[in-house]
This record gives sequence, structure tokens and C-alpha cells, in this order.
Amino acid sequence: RLEDVLSGDMYNFHSVHECFFSNYWVHTQILGTELPALFLMQISIERICAVCWPERYNRIFTDWG
Repeated sequence: RLEDVLSGDMYNFHSVHECFFSNYWVHTQILGTELPALFLMQISIERICAVCWPERYNRIFTDWG
């Protein structure tokens, strides 16, 4: 991004598709925000099941290892 600012290319018009497919940092921003949110949702669902259905918890969440 610094190269784009210094070269003056940062202020040129770019389409959404051009930005998404030509810059690597867009992908890392998406993964950096979406994956932690998905993991947090999974942990929350697991904890809700542990509190609401303790008798079924071991059947639902078993160790596959």
C-alpha cells in the first residue's frame, strides 16, 4: 500500500474486482476478520450445548482422536 501511495496509484479509480484480484492484502483482511468470528461462534455453540444439555454434551462433542 505504501508503494501505491508513493507512486500516486492509490488515488486512481479501481473496480472492486480489480482490487480484489490484484492486491494480496484484501484476502488477509477477509481471513483475519472472518475466521476468528467463526471460531468464536463455534466455541459459543459448544458452551451453550454444555450448559443447556449436559447429559447430551458427551454424545454431541466427542473426542475423535
